[in-house]
Amino acid sequence: MNEKIDRYLYQRIVPDLLNGRKISSINESETHNTRSVNRSHIQDFSRLVMDTQTEQANEIVQNYLDAGFSACQIVEQLLCECAHDLGERWSLDDISIAEVSLGMVALHKVLRDLDDSLSMELGQNSPDQSILLITLPQDNHLFGVAVLESFFRNSGWHVRVKNDHSASSILDEVSTTYYSAVGISVSQNRHIDLCRNMITKIRHRSKNQDSKILVGGFPFTRDDALGEKVGADIVANNAMAALRAADSFLSQTA
Repeated sequence: MNEKIDRYLYQRIVPDLLNGRKISSINESETHNTRSVNRSHIQDFSRLVMDTQTEQANEIVQNYLDAGFSACQIVEQLLCECAHDLGERWSLDDISIAEVSLGMVALHKVLRDLDDSLSMELGQNSPDQSILLITLPQDNHLFGVAVLESFFRNSGWHVRVKNDHSASSILDEVSTTYYSAVGISVSQNRHIDLCRNMITKIRHRSKNQDSKILVGGFPFTRDDALGEKVGADIVANNAMAALRAADSFLSQTA
């Protein structure tokens, strides 16, 4: 990391976090009040992960934990927003694909380092449930699935992830292994028809005919009715919403 960024982080951001400053005011949600990660911190966190400075990135994460943020909040408000920031900057030709790739590798490492904190927060509430998480063929946006895997696994679910696999491989998986739920990540509108077709085939081939289908990703944040159009049971805009919805849905049908 260059000297200018290093000085900026350690002279301004870290003290601000420790002193509780530079964190935006409380926002209301349906279930509880949450504080939001400051936008400028997301941009600086992006610089850290692009430089693969995971140790310094973890220090920023720890400072947020010390400031009273939950690990779940940090994942959704800092790590996921950082991933979005990297994608946006790449689309604007502000950074290279190599920088994005390095940043995403570092983000995956920081996410894994939060396992203990996530496990403590989420608890082992669903020890008998299992979920298959998949990306659609030709979809290479994998961080969202990694976040889902982390939340479900740290809540006690048995999780299997299949990224970049053919449709036949996915269908073979659901036909031979019993899953309580299947989660599908969709990153682009052009994959909606593929998602709908995949859900139809999963329902036809699934070993568990009562398996619930979860969908999430950018297209579903823009159209509330899209989940029903593709035939999903649950649409979730983030990992915590997906976990809570799946737990609730399956407890009602148990």
